[in-house]
Amino acid sequence: MCRFPVRRTLAALVALSGFLLAPTAAFAWGRDGHRAVAAVAEQLLTPEAKAGIATLLEPGQSLADVASWADEVRPERPNTGGWHYVNVPITTAGYDADRDCHTRECVVPQVERFSALVADRWLPTPIRATALKFLVHFVGDLHQPMHVGENHDRGGNDVKVVLAGTETNLHRVWDSQILQKGWGKDGAAMAPQLLAALTPQHRVRWSKGDAASWAQESWAVSRDAIYPALGAEIPPAITPDTAQRWLPIMEQRITQAGVRLALLLNRAFPAS
Repeated sequence: MCRFPVRRTLAALVALSGFLLAPTAAFAWGRDGHRAVAAVAEQLLTPEAKAGIATLLEPGQSLADVASWADEVRPERPNTGGWHYVNVPITTAGYDADRDCHTRECVVPQVERFSALVADRWLPTPIRATALKFLVHFVGDLHQPMHVGENHDRGGNDVKVVLAGTETNLHRVWDSQILQKGWGKDGAAMAPQLLAALTPQHRVRWSKGDAASWAQESWAVSRDAIYPALGAEIPPAITPDTAQRWLPIMEQRITQAGVRLALLLNRAFPAS
């Protein structure tokens, strides 16, 4: 897997004295990661896509502002809970729609579904606006490896780990905890740094494929980079070296999600 360049050290992140983390909700990428995905995408939109999106959002609202909306409405829309992930065991050969998403109530077909709804200009504006909010979020979810790959542990939610002396779980570590300490700022503010490392070659390569192939990438990260790093200790300790190896992978997945969200939105609002 191509490593995405990172122009920063993790000295502050790995200082154990300052790496005590409060519990957070187990939503993909957390607020900061989702805002970063949306902010990257906004900088890659065509003029037509920007204009079309502006007709669906509230005045002055950005994609980053609505990036976590799908998490916020989960309590009142419990039927949407399964749309945020797909459980693909790392012991298999990867995503299989018939096995892993036979009800089509997982994140892969939801990305496809809401892309189509956003693009359908015959639909009422409120429906397209809701579809846009779901799409922004679910593209981010799809690129969070622990929302795809798992080892019969609910995407790492059942895997207790120790991070700087504090017990947490593997899913939460990947959702937000390393990002929070590694970035130390609002996710949208990280977009310029992520975009500065995005080469034309990256953008061309990452603009290929579909939701199923992007899910396969997340599964491969879980299999190859996450679970093998845990070791045999019970509960596993996430070492500073492990955190330092994982953060660039997280940043690459967030940037890939931004590129692909822009790709889907640019397709949804073509030039006349």
